[in-house]
Amino acid sequence: MGPLILTELLLDHNIRQQIPTYKRHFLRFCHNDKKAQRYLLGGVECVVKLHQTQLLPRVPVILKDLYDNDLLDEDVILAWAEKVKNTRKD
Repeated sequence: MGPLILTELLLDHNIRQQIPTYKRHFLRFCHNDKKAQRYLLGGVECVVKLHQTQLLPRVPVILKDLYDNDLLDEDVILAWAEKVKNTRKD
């Protein structure tokens, strides 16, 4: 739950610049913890929803930034994408 709260407190429409800035804070929770990484993705979803106009087109790049900064594992991103895909079908 920590990454979700941190995401909502620390990140805004400048998320791409803020990810490296707050990387160490998120790593404390997310390193080798897939559940925490899912919470981080949930927090990112909230931030994107708050700043849809600026961030929605940037979601793929934001996910890449999170991956490149070792905050998300590939399998967590793929599982999240599959869940989103299945939700849209319903």
